Amino acid sequence: MAMRAKHGLLILTLLLAGCSWFDSKPDKPLEGERHDILQSSDETPANNSAKPQLDAPQAVTAWSELNVSAAQTGIHAAITPKFEQVWDTNIGAGFSGRMRLTARPVAADGKVYAMDAQGYVTALDASNGNQLWRVSTRKWFEKTLAGGMAVDNGTLYVTNGYPQVLGLSTVNGALIWKSDLDAPARAAPVVLNGKVYVVTRGDQTFALDAATGKILWQHHGLQELAGVIAGGAPAADADMVIVPYASGEVTALAPGNGSVLWTDNLATGRPVNNLATLHDLRAPPMLAGDAVIAANFAANSAAIERRLGDRVWTDDFGMEQPMTLSGDTVFGITINGQLVAIARKDGSKFWSKSLLPPPPKEGDSPSDDDIKESYWYGPLLLNGQVLVISSGGTAQLRDAATGEVVKEVKDLPEPAENPIVAGDMIYWTTADGDVVAYR
Repeated sequence: MAMRAKHGLLILTLLLAGCSWFDSKPDKPLEGERHDILQSSDETPANNSAKPQLDAPQAVTAWSELNVSAAQTGIHAAITPKFEQVWDTNIGAGFSGRMRLTARPVAADGKVYAMDAQGYVTALDASNGNQLWRVSTRKWFEKTLAGGMAVDNGTLYVTNGYPQVLGLSTVNGALIWKSDLDAPARAAPVVLNGKVYVVTRGDQTFALDAATGKILWQHHGLQELAGVIAGGAPAADADMVIVPYASGEVTALAPGNGSVLWTDNLATGRPVNNLATLHDLRAPPMLAGDAVIAANFAANSAAIERRLGDRVWTDDFGMEQPMTLSGDTVFGITINGQLVAIARKDGSKFWSKSLLPPPPKEGDSPSDDDIKESYWYGPLLLNGQVLVISSGGTAQLRDAATGEVVKEVKDLPEPAENPIVAGDMIYWTTADGDVVAYR
């Protein structure tokens, strides 16, 4: 059970990283000034007296995309968690063998939508957890990773780990349309202005008509054999779609016809860990005002000026979880287990705090409890505090200004994916195949 807490995607990635065909000379380092952010201990720069300046907290009525909105910025939510469980509802299969829950829930119009490890989608009443409907998105059972969801205007858009996208009615789960793709779609779709954008494991991006599922255009990226199994979701606004590929490419496309506005690549950089050859992005890129911020698995990250595609800053940190932007600060969890607060404009850090347990003494092995606390989900930004939850069920609220722990709660249900916020509640899917709601 302890090993189950380690995220399945990371385990599969580590196995791939051990293969001999990953052994290659380091790529040429990226240009630009670098900031050392991958330390394993807490750090607040002595020469930096600045504190994060956050936007005012907002009421969150819906969490309709992977990271709240199509821009993938997260949100500063106007709630303070009490960690009082309101309900717990089973949605089907949880972690078992090679099956993994990879779909973050979404919520809108008083409903929470969740997908289990076998591709079943369930709609729950957000107030009490009662099941409203449940449908299978696959014709046959197969041990493949599930995908993700987005909801808009009465339609739930679903990728299910197969080479297809589905449009389901939010009323009863009935199939509205199905569109076949070139390769499995395991990342969440993004829906905006009547279009659905999906990136497949075949390194292609598809734009679909949200009403009919008709393919409007598609874009081919550089093909890459090695990647994070689930892949990364795109980001979009009215002016551009930012798509991540397994090769490390980050490409800006025109929403109207898919023409390339600019492209960058995070595949170069100084290797800092055993995942240095995995250039894929699982954390979605973020449309952060006048820049795009992206980070990959190989500890390469950058802010890219959104009009011309020029680099603004570059750093040596990698992300797997979605980041959260508020004001001048980006919050995230690095692949080295650091919770960081980074200045959006120049990439400098306000603070960095280790979430990992102390390393075992020489000759000792990590304890089961340490293994459970070695993987963290988040961050959520809640009323000036940063919430993270470990795979062992430990939640921490940290001061967004300093990173210091304000409150810690143990023995919560083990997350399978990142939590979301809607109304005055926090929801997440668990490794046992449940959805839980906490006030």
